[in-house]
Amino acid sequence: MTILEQCLTLARMSKSKDMGFGAVLVIDGVRYLGRNRRLKRSERPPFPVCPWSIHAEQDALLHALRAGADPSRGVMYIAGIFTDTGATYLVKELVSTCHRCHKLKIQYGFSTRLPTKSGWRAPLRFHNVGGVTSFRRSNTSR
Repeated sequence: MTILEQCLTLARMSKSKDMGFGAVLVIDGVRYLGRNRRLKRSERPPFPVCPWSIHAEQDALLHALRAGADPSRGVMYIAGIFTDTGATYLVKELVSTCHRCHKLKIQYGFSTRLPTKSGWRAPLRFHNVGGVTSFRRSNTSR
């Protein structure tokens, strides 16, 4: 199974009514899988998350950390689908991951890739302008 197929399979497991995301963190050839999902009451990730849910990137990172892997040696692949149609979300313009997951990328040192029509590419970097962190967000409409 390709990384994209694996991301999309994970994304289809989402209970979200709009979009689902899947992530695969590849470290030294080992794949750690993640999807956006609800947190179990007993789960306490070593990084900030929403009190009730976890993003696909956070989930994949959590699996890698639990296995004792070094995330700084990894590449995180992230792909999404529209849950109503099952269509793949392809990056059409400059876009980055959410701010919380971008901070994890910096903290743990892994790189990220998002799907486009021509293949995987690195997301846009965040910019600090006048003390305000911003980026150009993609419109998730079709």
